[in-house]
Amino acid sequence: MGPMFGIGAIFWLIFVFFVIGSFVALPFIWYHAGAISRKFDKTNQLLASIMKRLPSDEPTEKE
Repeated sequence: MGPMFGIGAIFWLIFVFFVIGSFVALPFIWYHAGAISRKFDKTNQLLASIMKRLPSDEPTEKE
C-alpha cells in the first residue's frame, strides 16, 4: 500500500497545481484576448475609413 499512496499523492499534487495554475492564467488569457480584439477593432475602423474614401462602384445616372 506504500507505493500506491505515493503515486496518488503525486497525481493529486499535479492536479491541484494544474487547477490553481489555470485560474491564475485566466486574467492573462482575458487580457490578451481583449488586446487582440481591440487590435482587430482598430483594423476594421481603418478599413472602413479607407472604403469610404474609395469611389463607389454603384452605377450613376448620367443623362
